[in-house]
Amino acid sequence: MSGSEPATSKGRATRERIVESATSLVFERGVEATSLDDVRADANVSKGQLYHYFVDKGDLVNAVISRTIDQVLAAQPALADLSSWGAMETWFDQLVALQIARNAVGGCPIGRLAGTLAESDYQARAALADRFDRWQEPLRNGLESMRAAGELRADADPALLATATLASIQGGLVLTQTRRDPNQLRVALDAAEPICARSRHEDLDIRHSSSSRAQDLRLCRAARRDVGAPPVFRRRSPRSTGHPPRCA
Repeated sequence: MSGSEPATSKGRATRERIVESATSLVFERGVEATSLDDVRADANVSKGQLYHYFVDKGDLVNAVISRTIDQVLAAQPALADLSSWGAMETWFDQLVALQIARNAVGGCPIGRLAGTLAESDYQARAALADRFDRWQEPLRNGLESMRAAGELRADADPALLATATLASIQGGLVLTQTRRDPNQLRVALDAAEPICARSRHEDLDIRHSSSSRAQDLRLCRAARRDVGAPPVFRRRSPRSTGHPPRCA
């Protein structure tokens, strides 16, 4: 059950102020430590106004989930077109640059909500799963476009690759937040890189040994160190083994 939708511009502004305050407070303090009274005070609204638009805290948290994913996606303009390897590089670089700008504080807002709510609130868990799908969709669509254009092998699974990449991002963001080191996200993206590279439209033995993959990653990192602080993905020429480059 949800509260009333505002019928006037003043009502819409009031509801917007409540959602903005709740979203900011939840990001700073977490869901558990944010009370409705905290939101009411921060938004400068009465209790009657708050309950007019949101029947309870769960209703407000659902609005916070929607607002949070909107903010997360808006902070990644490269998601608008991921239909090339260069676009993927730009997107990865934006993710790392965002963590540098935030001094590695905060982690992933959606991931934090999932960690708090997934085991205790079925409706919130379902809403968060849907929002992760929204985040993953542009990547899956981009990979499907690359497969159609011959940039991915015909038997590549864009949905699986998109899930693996998003999982790497989430893990990298957790380590970045915990260690206060944006390079943790770079390392995680390095690990995702060979997953996509092995699906490229080239004559590649997908049984490439783990030791060779580790060597590929070392070469990727060495290449970046040689040029200072370059993009997450750095192109290089194929190795003499006949395998395509892992730095896509």
